[in-house]
Amino acid sequence: MAIILFIGGLYYILVPSSAQSMFESTIDNIGLAEKDVTFTSIGDSLSFGIGDTDDHGYLGDVKKLYESKCNFNVNVEDYGVPDDTSRQLLARLETINVKEALSEANIIIVNIGTNDFLNSVGTSLFNLNTEKLQSGKKIYRSNLKKTIAKIRRENRTAPIYFVGLYNPYPEKLADTRLSRVIADWNNEIKSLASEKKNINYIGTQKLFKGKEKATYFSDSLHPNELGYKLVSNKIFSEIKENACFNSSTEK
Repeated sequence: MAIILFIGGLYYILVPSSAQSMFESTIDNIGLAEKDVTFTSIGDSLSFGIGDTDDHGYLGDVKKLYESKCNFNVNVEDYGVPDDTSRQLLARLETINVKEALSEANIIIVNIGTNDFLNSVGTSLFNLNTEKLQSGKKIYRSNLKKTIAKIRRENRTAPIYFVGLYNPYPEKLADTRLSRVIADWNNEIKSLASEKKNINYIGTQKLFKGKEKATYFSDSLHPNELGYKLVSNKIFSEIKENACFNSSTEK
């Protein structure tokens, strides 16, 4: 034991600090490459994957992408619940299962707000109630702030990615009032993400621009398999560096 301690001390005396850092970084990278990585997802029906007949939504596709690109296995913990609003998500964040999943996550993906938006538009997406939208947006922002605080209470370091809202009517993606209002809600997510370290926004508003609705959607709101692949590719492109942790683990 004394010999081992002596050698360890001699290393720190004789090896320059820059070389020590490189050595320690290499050891860390080896450890990361050998570990499983856990993605924890919370949100609504889009997180759950409604509309995908394979029942895995974009999370299943993200898992496949990372397992093909990075040197580790990906575990997915999906706590998406259809019809949930940001208020209902706050309640779920207090459950033991969700708290444990968040605490063990390496990457946290949040997709919430579509139902908040739909509850605030009034009677129709094309006959928007301005007063209800403003009130709903204010509540939504407040709930997002609380969501971030609750997540950070369980996990202080994992990157958090908020997936933005999209216009479910690709043929109406031009300069319409609906698109402008969706962008306004997305700006609330962007604003909150910019205020905190390691919190990010993934924009999806233009993903379906120029796409035929019948080809990429399973119903009036939810994507089908092809639609979810667009979402998963966008998520992969945005969080690739954090998910793979470093370029040395990429194949």
